Amino acid sequence: MSTFDDKKNPHAAPMGASTEDMKNIILTVYKTSQTYKNLMNNKMGVINITSNPFLFYYTLFKDLNKDGEIPKEWYHHAFSVESPYMLNAEASIEIRVFKINEMNEKTKMYCRIEKILFNER
Repeated sequence: MSTFDDKKNPHAAPMGASTEDMKNIILTVYKTSQTYKNLMNNKMGVINITSNPFLFYYTLFKDLNKDGEIPKEWYHHAFSVESPYMLNAEASIEIRVFKINEMNEKTKMYCRIEKILFNER
């Protein structure tokens, strides 16, 4: 999942997604995460689909990257939402949050699919 923070810096983190109706995406996000803060502020993001273990690893263990961040050149601005997508992902799903269901330490975010991209290699 990739989002912009309030200063338009890209942020990525591994995250699962599900669906109940094959039309909308449901994200379950920890309230203490940067992804939660970014989605609450912007209500937009990109789900990056990858089978690349290195891409997953570098989004999970950011402190192992130079400057503790994923290089900005790994991102490109999304087409239909104000968020970045990861260039090395096989596919990207651009989403917009339309409903928020607060729980204890997590929040369920219901998202509308705005665009699906398949990245050619």
